[in-house]
Amino acid sequence: MPGSKGSYLWEKPIPLAFRLNFALPQYEKRDWNVISGLTNVPPAVADGATGESRTDVSDTALRIVNWQILSGGTLAPNVSYFFQVVGTIEGQDSDNFQFPGPEHEPGETEIETEAIVIQIDDILPNSLMNFRAGKAHIDNLFFSRPRRLTFASYLTMFQPLTGASLHANAIGVEVNGIHESSGIWYAVGMRNRGVRFNSSDLHEVRPGAYYGILNLPFSLEDEQQTLGLLVNANRVGNENFGTSQGAPSFNGTDAPTFGVGGVLDLHWGPFNLIPGFYYYTEGRAAHATIGTFEATSGTVELHYMVIPELILTGRWDFLNVIGQPAGTFEDDLDQFVANIAWYFHPNVRLVAEYSYLDAKLNRLTTLPFNNDLYVSVPGALGTQRADLKVTKLILGFEVNF
Repeated sequence: MPGSKGSYLWEKPIPLAFRLNFALPQYEKRDWNVISGLTNVPPAVADGATGESRTDVSDTALRIVNWQILSGGTLAPNVSYFFQVVGTIEGQDSDNFQFPGPEHEPGETEIETEAIVIQIDDILPNSLMNFRAGKAHIDNLFFSRPRRLTFASYLTMFQPLTGASLHANAIGVEVNGIHESSGIWYAVGMRNRGVRFNSSDLHEVRPGAYYGILNLPFSLEDEQQTLGLLVNANRVGNENFGTSQGAPSFNGTDAPTFGVGGVLDLHWGPFNLIPGFYYYTEGRAAHATIGTFEATSGTVELHYMVIPELILTGRWDFLNVIGQPAGTFEDDLDQFVANIAWYFHPNVRLVAEYSYLDAKLNRLTTLPFNNDLYVSVPGALGTQRADLKVTKLILGFEVNF
């Protein structure tokens, strides 16, 4: 905390928090229309039948979305930490099917270390410079997935083809700090390249992806506002473009990627408006036949605090692939979300949410906004096309203790 160096971990009880997320119930309807060329449709979409397309498929279930254990504090004076694990119960859904392997056991839980960070504070006084290392969420603070109020994920800051953009969970090192009088906050870091990166000669040097974040506060109509900027650089390799989408193909070359984006956090009384825009590109060397690959994404999110315990949220997300050669199909995704959150106790949140996703897809290999949906589409760009529409209705609650 400001003005405090903290204490040794053993000098006080270890701070722990627990979070439970329930969907009671969750209704989901999917319309998957294969236009041409798709040969592998994931079980979650086609009820386990490879190559089979389904429209008007719905699913209603009671779900434990996830459970979480969190801890944060000081390990020693000027040494901070944060730890978060997330568990999801894999065997509870109707799409519990692993081909050709066995299905998950009904109570089987997948546990992921979402974040584990150590930070040395006050290398320069008053938090002007701190050093951080570990696995953490690296994203714009105002479009941060762990902090969002909706179940539906953002489309912002992803590109759809190779998954090489700035993922929120990355292992790396970072220097960050805040200028006390102006409130300017910064972070610059180096992290591992994406897990799907594979070099052309198989000699991997994993570190080498870089990022920078800058938040600039300003006043407008006597309200505190913020401009947030984010840049990142990575690389994609042969494995991202192999015909088997999972084994090195040795027929391409490595190429740099670059992304840059900005977001505004604007406040007017009970209203909070958060518009953002993000641009991503992959080098020509990775796409020798089509030239440079480019994608844009963005979000416009509006919060309205009816009373301090009741918050309304509306959002539009988009993601578009641009710069494809003439005659080929470009990915075009739109998502609309409406959410009501009622904090009837300080640690209990009741949520009602509607979301609609309209996706026109061309050889999409990863849908990061829906982690249980993975599409493997071998073949050349421009030859696979599909439309996907997903409607979700969720009545859920979250308990923190």
